Amino acid sequence: ISTAAAAADDDDDHFKQVILDQIQSIPATLHRPYYREFINDRIATASPFGAVTHPCARYARYRRYAFTRRDSGRILDIVGGISGNKKALYMDGHLRTVVDGPVTHHRDSTVEFVDGSYVMRWLDADTNRIGGRIWLDHPTDGTIRVSFNDVYGNPAVEGIDLATGNPLVLQSTVSQPIDSQYFTQDSVKVQEVILTEESNDSLCDSIDEVGNPETSVFLIHNGTYFLSDARFELLDNDASNPSPDGGGQVVRDTANILRPEHAFICSNVPRTFLTQDECILSNK
Repeated sequence: ISTAAAAADDDDDHFKQVILDQIQSIPATLHRPYYREFINDRIATASPFGAVTHPCARYARYRRYAFTRRDSGRILDIVGGISGNKKALYMDGHLRTVVDGPVTHHRDSTVEFVDGSYVMRWLDADTNRIGGRIWLDHPTDGTIRVSFNDVYGNPAVEGIDLATGNPLVLQSTVSQPIDSQYFTQDSVKVQEVILTEESNDSLCDSIDEVGNPETSVFLIHNGTYFLSDARFELLDNDASNPSPDGGGQVVRDTANILRPEHAFICSNVPRTFLTQDECILSNK
């Protein structure tokens, strides 16, 4: 018994020493810088916690499907009178796509969504693709899945040239497909693209304060429309690379008196034992 106990003590001491060696030899790191480096959350508007990617910036993303699970609970506007049976679809007033009407219950075409405003519901991961589930609140038939001219589910982004209001469409860009492995079973294989370099389209100069509120920008990739798919963009402000102005410029860029929830807040942090050797006093 004593021999077994001694062996256990040796193992315990060895384990303690391994941990101690790591503490003494490996520099302390934080979870936050790692999180900021890899976060890629889809978000349409700026917030107190971060801005959104600019649609002309390198690595800006675009998608082929009109809606995402992030649209759950938002207002869909169906607007006709464009051309024939065409319907423009707007999310909270921002153009998403133009489809063939009518918009109906996916199993009963007599249950129709006439031109008007409707709440989207119950969107999930399956929504994020062409043909994904779309649910709308119908005034008399409850929350139901929908089809567009008998085409089921999430519509593709198309017909933007038919919409009113001069939508922003980028053409002078270099883009390539991404995440194709998620759509191998779909009829449309290319549903997401990324800009491989900053766009030099002349429209880019007119796009400022993106995400304040939502900014609908379209891209033509191989003759097909794609919709800007803004992502959460955090300010790089870690110990090894502190932000010179503590986020002051982003605060000014996203300032919004009417919609303060879209305005970024200063990202300065207090000095701690982990940052005291690298932190700087902002003078901007």
